Amino acid sequence: MIKHMLLAAALILLVSGCGKSELNKPPKVDFPEMEQQVFTLVNNYRESIGLVPLVWNEYMAVVCRRHSLAMASGEVPFSHRGFNFRYDVLTDMFGMQDFRENLSEIKNVPGPALATVKGWLNSPTHRSNMEALANSTGVGVAWGSGGYYITQIYAIDPAVSSVEHLIQHHN
Repeated sequence: MIKHMLLAAALILLVSGCGKSELNKPPKVDFPEMEQQVFTLVNNYRESIGLVPLVWNEYMAVVCRRHSLAMASGEVPFSHRGFNFRYDVLTDMFGMQDFRENLSEIKNVPGPALATVKGWLNSPTHRSNMEALANSTGVGVAWGSGGYYITQIYAIDPAVSSVEHLIQHHN
């Protein structure tokens, strides 16, 4: 009887110690640093194939962070839901053009920034977005449901350079 009580107590401690709350506990990660890692890896790839590097746009990053947080919290599923709203915000308020978006959900993988970009490179649609005629980008990272949610937006920002200039330097 005592043996069963001790086993039950140990099981309760084990379950409570490794419960869902532990799985959802955010890791000790510098999210802005991870955003910059994705940004750098994408630019390294673009430059390796002769494309102009993208310029960081903090407004775009804020929009990306908001979407990543919405997915991480379960407010929206892992999806492009709300894409038209993000498009409208960036085009109407900031004049962005030719808007594209990549998403990543990474769980239980070391090096989530590298894993994200590798995954995008292995997907023709995502790779096409990375290679798009664009000059600006933002990245947003959030944690929830035991994983990272990463959003990257690519667009042409006329304040950075003209579309004609981009076309001349795009392949």
